[in-house]
Amino acid sequence: MLSGTAVAMALSGCSATEYRGGNSGIDGALWRQIKSFDGPSDVAAGTPAGYLNSFDGQRWDGTDMTLPNLNGGGAVLYAVTMTDVTASYSLFVASGPRPDAAAEGNQASLGPSQVYTCSSEQITFGSATSGSPTFSTRNIELDECPARLVGLLPEDAAFASSEVFQG
Repeated sequence: MLSGTAVAMALSGCSATEYRGGNSGIDGALWRQIKSFDGPSDVAAGTPAGYLNSFDGQRWDGTDMTLPNLNGGGAVLYAVTMTDVTASYSLFVASGPRPDAAAEGNQASLGPSQVYTCSSEQITFGSATSGSPTFSTRNIELDECPARLVGLLPEDAAFASSEVFQG
């Protein structure tokens, strides 16, 4: 079932479906596929370099030489910067193709074959006064993803804002 946002876009002549907000109407299978991919997660590493090294997905430096393989979906780290105490990066996540199984409720899906999202995060590490590192994070929702990465996906792939996947 298409969400109100998706239906409104389809009726207004927009060529691409988009999903926004917590009640977006996104297909459950594609939602779970996006949620299965993670960005860096090891804040216990205690340093920006250690944190970024905890990411085991693909990295893209913005050039054609390092374009990732997204045939099966995946997470891609890009626009990475680092100081002694801060790591900043953007994360592109593609669901990969919809499983052959019918969509939720045994109904055929009318939605896209894949979805994608992107966001940015900045994490700042503090001193380890209690024996474990302290940190603060700032997440930034992005309304657009890099065209070069989106161009690797099927034409019917749909953008979903990062807020769709919260929770």
